Amino acid sequence: MRKTSYVNQEQGLTLVEVIASIVLISIILLSFMGLFMQSNKTTATSGDIVNATYIAQKEMENIYKHRIYNSPEEIVSKLNEQSRSSTPSEPEYVGNLNSWEKQKDNIRIKLKMEKDNVHPELQLTTIVVEVYEEVNGTETLKSKIENRYKLGG
Repeated sequence: MRKTSYVNQEQGLTLVEVIASIVLISIILLSFMGLFMQSNKTTATSGDIVNATYIAQKEMENIYKHRIYNSPEEIVSKLNEQSRSSTPSEPEYVGNLNSWEKQKDNIRIKLKMEKDNVHPELQLTTIVVEVYEEVNGTETLKSKIENRYKLGG
């Protein structure tokens, strides 16, 4: 009968090779995890900015629709009237002179309208819509749109 020696067989992997391959795979996966996490954060931030820009654009389009009125106060009054008729729970703009604000949940929309003093002969009104988002007690400007319209016509 012939005895087989298991000591001299060199088939399979040693423990060192298995551990080395696990370490290499872990290093590769960890480096990609950082990339995936940063990509996720960037996507979330981009989504917030897109949403805020949409809100600001929608407000600017509503102002454009009501630009036939002569004063900023009349325009804000019409904006509030429009929001009451479409959505009764929608907040209204409050403020005075050239600055109005409205708050809904953690979003604050600030509206400024001022006569252009650089070229008074053009009778343009500078309109600025800013959208702020409050997160953990800190308010951050997410979007700002500025335009110039001739009011009253």
